[in-house]
Amino acid sequence: MKRFLVSLCLVLFFSCNTGEVGEPEDNIFLELEGFTLEINENPSQNFVLGKLSSATNSEEETTYQILSESSAGAFGIIQKTGEIIVLDVSLFDYEINKTLTAIIEGKVEGKKAIANIRITLLDVNEEIDNTGENVYTGPKITFTKASNADISLPENQDCITDNVWLVRASTEGLFNIAQETSYNKPVSPANTEWAKGTTADIDNLTFNVWRVALDASPPGEVGVDYVLHIIDKDIYIDFKLLSWSNPRSGNAGGAYSYERSTPTE
Repeated sequence: MKRFLVSLCLVLFFSCNTGEVGEPEDNIFLELEGFTLEINENPSQNFVLGKLSSATNSEEETTYQILSESSAGAFGIIQKTGEIIVLDVSLFDYEINKTLTAIIEGKVEGKKAIANIRITLLDVNEEIDNTGENVYTGPKITFTKASNADISLPENQDCITDNVWLVRASTEGLFNIAQETSYNKPVSPANTEWAKGTTADIDNLTFNVWRVALDASPPGEVGVDYVLHIIDKDIYIDFKLLSWSNPRSGNAGGAYSYERSTPTE
């Protein structure tokens, strides 16, 4: 009888302890935010439209999927970064779609969140006249910014048009101080897009945002020919970095220089 009671107590002891441990509480949270954007029609394939903003306390990677699109196949997602890209360029035609939308789902450890994407297309003149005023073929000028120079001063701003003033702070890339207060990876410099090459080969170039076009490494693109497209004015400019200070190499302060073409004489 004593042996039976001892066994019963042991069973009850382990059963109670097992119940106290139980399953861990589910404290994982996930927040996801989309974006809206206006861009010119006919962007290049894999053009980065923007990045989903996510927040979670999980150490696992958040995965994404497109739940719905206003035009199937228009968007793609870079899983590692949460960037939304152009997948089917034919759908980004103003004559076909004036707006494109998508609902994106994020998921981590069973938690889900939803974000909305809305892209508004702007109608542009699709004819590029290589001999016209929209392609700058005039003499090249050199713009230089010294380390730690005050970018609020006009001499440290390259005012190309009334709506594009290129600057660089003490770190990171170029941004358009006429429209932005600081560098923003997915879009800076605002109202511009870039392609590797020259205006002499403009019909064959693939344009993208600054960071993508320069492979996220301006120091490695010094001396390489690029074309800057100012979107609202539809202007194309030959551009070449001449120097670029790299904070990772101990050269902080945002010093840089480049040459660019000027309006055709």
